[in-house]
Amino acid sequence: MKIIKHIVQECEESKFIEPVGWTTWVIEIDGKLMQGPNGRIISCPSRKLAETVRFDLIIYFSSDTFNDKITTCAGLHISHIAEDGRFLSEPVKLPLLVLDELLNDKCLRHYLNSKEVNEENYHINEFFKVNNLNKFSIDSISIDGYIANKANYELGEFSKQQINKLSEKDRVAFNLLYEKVYNDNVGSLGLPDLNLLNILGKDSVSILHRLFWVQDKITEEELFLIEADEEDEIDITELTKFKTYKYYVSLLHSKNESENRLIKELPKKFHEMPLPARLSMYAGIKAYVADYQPDFSLSINSFSKCLEIILKTQIFDDYRRKRGTHFLETKDILGITSPNSKAKKLSDYIERPPHFIELGSMEFIFQLKGGKTEKHEHILQDFFKFIETETNYSAVLSKDFVNMLTKIRKTRNLKTHKDAAENGQEAAEQFLLVKKCLECILDSK
Repeated sequence: MKIIKHIVQECEESKFIEPVGWTTWVIEIDGKLMQGPNGRIISCPSRKLAETVRFDLIIYFSSDTFNDKITTCAGLHISHIAEDGRFLSEPVKLPLLVLDELLNDKCLRHYLNSKEVNEENYHINEFFKVNNLNKFSIDSISIDGYIANKANYELGEFSKQQINKLSEKDRVAFNLLYEKVYNDNVGSLGLPDLNLLNILGKDSVSILHRLFWVQDKITEEELFLIEADEEDEIDITELTKFKTYKYYVSLLHSKNESENRLIKELPKKFHEMPLPARLSMYAGIKAYVADYQPDFSLSINSFSKCLEIILKTQIFDDYRRKRGTHFLETKDILGITSPNSKAKKLSDYIERPPHFIELGSMEFIFQLKGGKTEKHEHILQDFFKFIETETNYSAVLSKDFVNMLTKIRKTRNLKTHKDAAENGQEAAEQFLLVKKCLECILDSK
């Protein structure tokens, strides 16, 4: 059983949750890649996670005396893969779960009725102080019947039935608490942590303390001591389960390792490119691997901008510097034949300060290679000849490169509005396309 690095191939698309071309870590057993129950390959985003999964498989899964194999990093990851990446999908009913659990939070109820701050309510008191929240009462809502019959309730049903039992003043205060809890705290969690709260926040003694635990404000030990004050016992097995979940989530989204790996995968010559291009790529990668990323359009934009800067500085600006004067002096030869000519984008760029040209215009000009417009416009002939004979970037004129450029431009245009790029898959695919373009023109081989 060994760990190997693997790049997802086109013929394997249905077997991986990662996109084609993505680098991942897999476990090989007797020459075959380990699969989950649904035939999906058990792929890991970091080697650290793969090492832990391998350890669990050898130590726990092979043991006849170890019963709870699901609550191991290996068990959690196998279920994550089998359910199409459940820890990286948004739990859409989490707002209703938090609402129900807040009304049933026993520690919150004790705090609201207590005149003193103690170990049990210290963190809740700090939360109220930091957020300038006032105490209120939710005693008019009885929770005994709900706790006994939770299985019969849909998420959000209890709060919908009971919220109007609060006085108007208490209801306003409770709604303000909920907004602070969800919008300012739960809403700032990354997808793995959101799912952690969604799974382990159900049927809790205190949803607030479980949120504080997910946020690393309290330890598992303190969480269980606080909840034991309510239940009068500490379940060590349950404590171990919580530790395993937390550790698994940290490995699933190993930010530093992911960032370094993506940078290392870029062509060697990329690191010689202009600083703005490199910074744009680094910004995109940093945003992509961030713990909290509700909108991946920043990554998509940054990856695209990186390629745009490189094409402009290494090809268009170089042509303008070396051939611009010649163009102006021989305009009767190189000038465009008609004001409506498609070559006008190139001539305008050369003639008009500040000599700006964006990715879509570059793509448009490259598409003119080999067409009717090139035959009529000397400026295009001169430009394409310059690329082919005086630069190392002739690959930009290939159909494959132009097709990739079209996809990059379309994705950037479609996914640069908030809520349009909530799925990290789109950012991953954009990174892979830009990387492929860079490999094409920088010849990393």
